[in-house]
Amino acid sequence: MRPQFVPVLTVALVLVAVAVHARRQFGPPAGPGGSARPTGATSVATAAGDGQALFQANCTRYHSTARVTKHDAAREPWPQLVAARRERRATSLTDQEAAAIVSYLEQTHPPR
Repeated sequence: MRPQFVPVLTVALVLVAVAVHARRQFGPPAGPGGSARPTGATSVATAAGDGQALFQANCTRYHSTARVTKHDAAREPWPQLVAARRERRATSLTDQEAAAIVSYLEQTHPPR
């Protein structure tokens, strides 16, 4: 490999690593209309009132389930955390969908 390509290759690898990290941290880029959530992603889950499916469809695009398992709900209760994430991410979750997610999180990951 020629020596002048080493810096170019290094920069390219760093950019790829940053892009992968950003996608894991912030989710996929917004689609048409500004929403990163696929159209109808929660309609089936909402009809069933399934907080777990809503959580999987809407929350795991931003972080892993391991991060949720580590969360200390005694320090920051689920209702406040979900409300803050809805506001920060400007999601299109309805109040009912958010309540279903909170209920699921409270049942499966209670305060320690």
